[in-house]
Amino acid sequence: PKTIDAYRDHGNPKARLEEGIEEADAVLKSLANLGIDLGEVTRQLEDEGIDKFNEPFDKLLKTLEKERVAAQKTGRPVRSRRTPRRRRASPQRRGFSQGLTPVKW
Repeated sequence: PKTIDAYRDHGNPKARLEEGIEEADAVLKSLANLGIDLGEVTRQLEDEGIDKFNEPFDKLLKTLEKERVAAQKTGRPVRSRRTPRRRRASPQRRGFSQGLTPVKW
């Protein structure tokens, strides 16, 4: 709400996607003159982003496999100490969006 209020107070909504295209194109073309390979930078950022996802995801899969094996040995579900039991959603939580105030721009 504070961000929306601030934007209402001093924001300036306007279609800007097509503004400054020539300047942006000139900047991108000048990168090569500075020794910056935009394709290489893009590949590096993609690789780093993928790694930042894959590492925790792999860790999650290993944890799930460990829990699965433990559950098979005991014949019952195994809960992690960090995973609280799921509670039934209260009526307020089930329909929380019903009480939200629509944003008027």
